[in-house]
Amino acid sequence: ERAKAYWLIDDILFAYQTDPAINGLGFQVWKLTVKEDNSATLRLEDGDQKHVKSFEISYTDFPLKEITLWLTDNVLLLPSEY
Repeated sequence: ERAKAYWLIDDILFAYQTDPAINGLGFQVWKLTVKEDNSATLRLEDGDQKHVKSFEISYTDFPLKEITLWLTDNVLLLPSEY
């Protein structure tokens, strides 16, 4: 909410809903890493730190250098909320 990064939630949930390979994962770790030029990489890993897929984002004003979100049982969480 503070970061107003609703686009990030949209990107994660769109990938989850439209890609059967992603939808089939029971536990997902999504990591957004912002680069110096304000582009970013959104990386999906399974629960065993195995890389599944990456998405390149050409521009973001996300205020943190990195954030990790967990998706499990159709709920998107910060790790501290688990």
